[in-house]
Amino acid sequence: MKEGHEMRKIHSLDDLISKKAIKFANEMKAVAATANKEEEIRIAVERQLAFIEKEAEITLEGKHEFTVASGLVDSVYDRVIIEYKNPHSPSDRIGPKANSTGSKKVVKQIKRRFYDMRAQYEQPLNTLFGVGFDGNYFIFIRFRDDKWQVQYPVELNRYSAERFLWALFNLGKRGKPFSPDYLADDFGSEAKLSQDGIHILYNAIIATKNPKAQVFFSQWKILFGEVCGYDVDNPSDKIKKLAQSYGIPLKSLKPAELHLLRDLHEAISLADRYLLSRLANAAPEHDKSQYKQQAQARDGRLGSRQYLSPLEYHQFFGR
Repeated sequence: MKEGHEMRKIHSLDDLISKKAIKFANEMKAVAATANKEEEIRIAVERQLAFIEKEAEITLEGKHEFTVASGLVDSVYDRVIIEYKNPHSPSDRIGPKANSTGSKKVVKQIKRRFYDMRAQYEQPLNTLFGVGFDGNYFIFIRFRDDKWQVQYPVELNRYSAERFLWALFNLGKRGKPFSPDYLADDFGSEAKLSQDGIHILYNAIIATKNPKAQVFFSQWKILFGEVCGYDVDNPSDKIKKLAQSYGIPLKSLKPAELHLLRDLHEAISLADRYLLSRLANAAPEHDKSQYKQQAQARDGRLGSRQYLSPLEYHQFFGR
């Protein structure tokens, strides 16, 4: 019941952000048409965010004129750094090209803010999200795979506004980012949570005295060997290594029990991959391909590709 409630809440937030992105874009365009100071853009953004926070029942903890070594950051929402610009200043306004004076200036400025947040507040560069905004154009900046990812200036519309809002209501509130990186860190094969969980579940199955569970386990051993082509009585070195990675001693273990461990690992890995796909599907439309690439890159860290069944990769194990 609680799980269903949480799922409905997630879907409602998706819908709310998509709906409010249209209004946000329209309202900010109107403000930018007459604004002569960057403060006017910031105040208008905060006003729009307040409406969304109230309806979503989520409170963003923003800090404004936030002091760092290189100066004052216009706004910081946990891991989201925002620098606003005057839309009518020839030297400060953003875009529409990457080599525009204002575009280059804000990119340089946000990069400095990233380094300041790392040095002063121990925020890793790859957890930060930078935004330059003048009411007409966005510039989005991230640091991934040891290099800067600076998006070409994008005009304010429902889609760019949706990405901005998603960043705020994901990275901008307390908690971990909704990303494949953090999923792999918490639930990957090397994560303590996964290791402890599989260890406990494995021991519970092996130690059970329930007659039905014992019969089921015996049937599983027969079916497992027939379907996968394994010699259940002679586990491979890879399976033994898997047991060691979960802190399960090999002494006194029966070979079939080691294969049970492999199946438990596979089940968890498949669940992780399902969550990765949900991450990609929940992302804004223009970010889906990026999320899918990240998910594929993190698949190895989740440990799923190494141990998945023949049905998943269309080949039998020969290990």
